[in-house]
Amino acid sequence: MNNHKHFLRYSLMILFASIYLAACQAVTPAPLNDAQTPGISINITDKICPSLTVTASDQITWTNQGQRIHLVHIESSEGKMVFDSGDLQPGDTASFNFPQAGNYVYVCSSDQKSAGTITVEP
Repeated sequence: MNNHKHFLRYSLMILFASIYLAACQAVTPAPLNDAQTPGISINITDKICPSLTVTASDQITWTNQGQRIHLVHIESSEGKMVFDSGDLQPGDTASFNFPQAGNYVYVCSSDQKSAGTITVEP
């Protein structure tokens, strides 16, 4: 009977040790999903429309970090409309891929007082 108790005790110890070791194994991080936005992110606020330089075909994503509605309205250096995001509520995003090199002025406020420049290099 004593051997039976030792066997049971050792079996339980092995079971608990196995569970403990399995719980301590490294967890592989999940792969990136499609919900993440690729490319370059720009935060627009109630006072700032940042300017930057990018490469042609880079995707730019603007995020409204302000307290009021914003928009992203982009024109080419010739004054032609290239992109209009429509109204962006606080927290909303809009993305655009610049297809070719050039200088693009964009407005990010509905009163058109806040503007930035995107310089796209080949």
